[in-house]
Amino acid sequence: MPWTIFAAISIVSMSVANLFQKIAMKEKKSDAITSALIFQFLCVAFTGAFALVKGFRVPALAILFPYTLVSSLCWAFGTVCFFMAIKRIEASEMILLTGFGAIVTIVVSSIFLQERLTPVQGIGAASILAGVSIVAFKNKFSVNQGTALALLGTSLFGIGITVDAFVLRSYDAISYTPIVFLVPGLLLLCFYPRKAIAAVGQLTHLFRLPLI
Repeated sequence: MPWTIFAAISIVSMSVANLFQKIAMKEKKSDAITSALIFQFLCVAFTGAFALVKGFRVPALAILFPYTLVSSLCWAFGTVCFFMAIKRIEASEMILLTGFGAIVTIVVSSIFLQERLTPVQGIGAASILAGVSIVAFKNKFSVNQGTALALLGTSLFGIGITVDAFVLRSYDAISYTPIVFLVPGLLLLCFYPRKAIAAVGQLTHLFRLPLI
C-alpha cells in the first residue's frame, strides 16, 4: 500500500481523535495528565493486540536505548501539553497548530538524519505556517496559554517522530508502535503515580466495569 494512503488515514484518525479529546476535556474537572495516561494505555491495548496478531518481534536493547527513552519523553510530555492545550482552545485551532510539528520534524530530521528538504515538503511547510498565521491573526497575534502549549506539544511530537524514524531503520513498525505508547505511559506513571488511581477510575466509568 502506498505511503500516501497511510498518511491520509493518519491525518483523518488524528482529526477525529482531536474532536473526541476536546469533548473529553470539556469538563472542568477533567485532568490533562489523567487523560494522557488513559490515552497512552488505550493505544497500548489496541496497537498491542494488532501487533500480536501480526507477529510481535521483540527488539534488541541496543535498538531501543537510548533512542526510545528520548522519544518517549517527547511523546509523554507532548501528550500532556496536548491535552492541556485542547482544554483551552478550539479543536479547529488545535488541528491547524499541530501541523507545526511537521516543520519541527523536517528541521530536526535534516540536521540529525541528513534528510533533504524537497520542493513538495517546502510547499507543505509553507501551508502549515499559513495555518499557524491564521490562528495567530484570529488571536490578534497574541500567544495565549493554549496556543503556547499546543506549539510546545506538537514540537515535542516532531522531535519524537524524528527519533522514531531513526529507530525504524532497523526495527519493525508494527512491533514498535505499542512500545512507543507503553514507555511514555510508564514514564508518566513514574512522574505522576497518584494519577494512576484516577485513570483507573475513569476507565472503569468509561467501560462500566465493576470494581472488585
